[in-house]
Amino acid sequence: ANGPYGTTCMINVLGGTFKGYEGFEDFHGEVVTPSTDLLRVHADGSGITLNPTFVMKLHDGNKFLSIMKGKSERDPDNPDNSRIHSGAWYEVGDERFRWLNGQVLVGYGIKQGQNIKIDYYQICD
Repeated sequence: ANGPYGTTCMINVLGGTFKGYEGFEDFHGEVVTPSTDLLRVHADGSGITLNPTFVMKLHDGNKFLSIMKGKSERDPDNPDNSRIHSGAWYEVGDERFRWLNGQVLVGYGIKQGQNIKIDYYQICD
């Protein structure tokens, strides 16, 4: 839908993978359906606001939600590529990772063609 802030559309996210870093090796799996991104292409052409909700499936079958808000800015030299800045939070029932329920992680990543890689970081006191 076109509006004063740009064009909003819903994209089905068909899949992907995730993995934890050192100390979180047991935190890995895949993005499964139904996962979507309700994104907005900015009216002024400055970028895209990202608003995905992912269903994440751990390697052992446990599932949880990942909710993200972010911005994507296209590479002026190659519009197929972009930089991504985001925040993410989670709804986790698995006792091993329930601590994530109280966190908001900060992410930075890139999109190259159809591939997206975002690294998330925990901000600690």
